[in-house]
Amino acid sequence: MGLLSKSGGESFLPQIAGVNVADGLNRVAGNRNLYVKLLSQFVSQQAGAATQIAAALDAGDHKLAERIAHTVKGVAGTLGISEVQSAAQNLEKGIRLGLDSVPMLLDQFAITLRIQVNSITQALPGSGQTQPVTAPFDPERAASAVSRLEALLEANDGESQEAFQVLHEAIVGVVDTRHLDDLSETINNFEFDQALVKLQEIVQLFQRHGQ
Repeated sequence: MGLLSKSGGESFLPQIAGVNVADGLNRVAGNRNLYVKLLSQFVSQQAGAATQIAAALDAGDHKLAERIAHTVKGVAGTLGISEVQSAAQNLEKGIRLGLDSVPMLLDQFAITLRIQVNSITQALPGSGQTQPVTAPFDPERAASAVSRLEALLEANDGESQEAFQVLHEAIVGVVDTRHLDDLSETINNFEFDQALVKLQEIVQLFQRHGQ
């Protein structure tokens, strides 16, 4: 039975090894379609994080390596993926402090992440073909999502990716997806200052929609 199969008119979410589904759902206000989308994006966007961190360390870019680990920690924490969150946190700290144990911490992180990605992938059969139900545009919901994303971007926080998805859900169908894709790309590239500019452009667009 897939994650989005229906039972009594509601989406069914099974337990996934290593994932606190109840905690993750609580963090997205019980929005099951959004939670499934975020799990799927965790797999697609974070599966290669260990390789990216290793490459950054090899290139001597410890700041980038630390930032990638911080991002995975934040996203995993939001989704209730506690073991990956813990491994990423240990790795982030090790990189920041320049510990000799970083290679071991990276190996532990890579193994934990690979196991978790596999378990989520197995629990998401065909979910990519399921379209979430789009709620009517709610200006207050959109404004709240903008405020949260803006604060995270100003703090250069890796959880900006998750906050972007909440905003996307709030304004999809109101703002051209081209603008949303551009904002998503800048966040994924850690270009937070540029993302703030694009966010303000999007705000102007959906404000015009409400006039």
